[in-house]
Amino acid sequence: MKRFLNLVVYILTIHVSALLIAGLFRLVLFISSYHQLTSEALSDKTLPMLAFVHGVWFDNVIGCYILLLPLVVAVVCGVCNYYGKALFRFFTIFFSVFYGLVYLISASDIPYFAYFFKHINSSIFEWFGYAGTTAGMILGESAYYLSGRIRSLAYLSGTLFPSS
Repeated sequence: MKRFLNLVVYILTIHVSALLIAGLFRLVLFISSYHQLTSEALSDKTLPMLAFVHGVWFDNVIGCYILLLPLVVAVVCGVCNYYGKALFRFFTIFFSVFYGLVYLISASDIPYFAYFFKHINSSIFEWFGYAGTTAGMILGESAYYLSGRIRSLAYLSGTLFPSS
């Protein structure tokens, strides 16, 4: 039972860490687009906090979708009493890939929002014909490379230094 609880704690630690990193991306987005806020939005001091609470809620929903398969695998492995290194390696690779995609979208959303004043949504698929232009818009601004380095460090820290 203790090994199963350690496995669940491992999974939940990854989830909480992912929420914190996603929160950092939201903070960078807020700071980078602060100059675009209207005077009405600036006058209400609770509005940014409410937006961050909604952001955490949204990130948690996405994180729960990502957690679904690992939790099912953890329960099956708990029933079978298997807690080998391959299981933790699977979790590390799984979370690295999926949260890497989430962070890639979050990092891409910062310049996208600055340019179009809306978040990335399904309308991005209409721009696949202009992939070179869109990539140039995202990669052309060197100020965004810091967020890419942060994302890379987060990815490498999870892959190279798993907690088990």
